[in-house]
Amino acid sequence: MSKSTVTKSAEAPVSPQPVDILAASEEVTPTTLSSDDWAFLEKVNTFLFHIQAYAARAKLHGYDDEENELGKRLMEKAAGRDRPLSHWMAEGTQAGQSGQFSAEQTRLLQEIDTFENFWFPSIRTILQRAIPEDAQELFLAAFFKDLTQQPFGPGVLDSVPTLIARFEELAKSDAPGAKEAHRLGTKRGLTAKKIEQVRGLVESARKALPGAAPASSTTPEQLAKAKREQLAALQQLKRWYNDFATTFRGVFGTRVQIRLGLTSLRRSVKEEADPAPSEGEGASAPAAPAAGGKNGK
Repeated sequence: MSKSTVTKSAEAPVSPQPVDILAASEEVTPTTLSSDDWAFLEKVNTFLFHIQAYAARAKLHGYDDEENELGKRLMEKAAGRDRPLSHWMAEGTQAGQSGQFSAEQTRLLQEIDTFENFWFPSIRTILQRAIPEDAQELFLAAFFKDLTQQPFGPGVLDSVPTLIARFEELAKSDAPGAKEAHRLGTKRGLTAKKIEQVRGLVESARKALPGAAPASSTTPEQLAKAKREQLAALQQLKRWYNDFATTFRGVFGTRVQIRLGLTSLRRSVKEEADPAPSEGEGASAPAAPAAGGKNGK
């Protein structure tokens, strides 16, 4: 009969990961935990539940009410359970991640974003070529006033219509080089037909996007602070867990370690069909020597 394979987590301890420290003024990004983080939180949850059955013995080794409450508090904060639902809604809205769009919305935004990525720098270089050098700085400043290239997202629905409207105005402008810039842009492919097509994409994208989210009283600074505190709690919980996991592996036997989630037990197919006798809390008693064996009487 094959033996069980006991795998102890001590061989691969949970290593604290660097905390993603966010300045309160930085852009809001979603709070995400890795699959390893969630697996770790599940392990801690198992430990906190089952350690109650061994409270008296655990207390002899420093695990008292204060430590138990600390573990539960850190678990709640690391998992984000202490954060209100409004935080997660505001975080998703303010982060503006592409994941909030449907497949059709994403397709439309990608087409518009591709147009912007090509024509924003192209129009600038065309203007630099066509506008006389002595008037170039002033002209470019006026053309691109309050107009900047946007990252992928709803922002392109404002920047692109503004860009093509100003390009069209070049054909009517009396400024030196303006009409030439329009001619060069049209020759490159920014034709009336192309402009009409892009405006249609913008209109479709605006209709496809969900309505504006309700205004939130949660500020980006509050979200950044909550994220910092959650990730810091996760690192503190890892240190707390590693401390007691190391201690209790020297206190409890294999069976209890498995129940507490400190050790995993992998059984072979043969063993599952013919299981070994269960062991007690401590180490298994040695088997009696076979009759007539080397040490038999």
